Amino acid sequence: PMTQCLFRLPTYDAWIQRGDKVTFIHFTPLEQERCGLKSEVMDAGANYAVSDEGVILKRE
Repeated sequence: PMTQCLFRLPTYDAWIQRGDKVTFIHFTPLEQERCGLKSEVMDAGANYAVSDEGVILKRE
């Protein structure tokens, strides 16, 4: 159930912040409230820095 939950796009919240010639994107999974699962996944989110040309500059 956890894997199926994490493969669903609605499980995640995302925020976007524009910088100077770069966009920062952060994804956070909300498996407890969106999938009804009790266990938490550690470090399941993702952070990206993307250039205005669409190139991923950094991924964490």
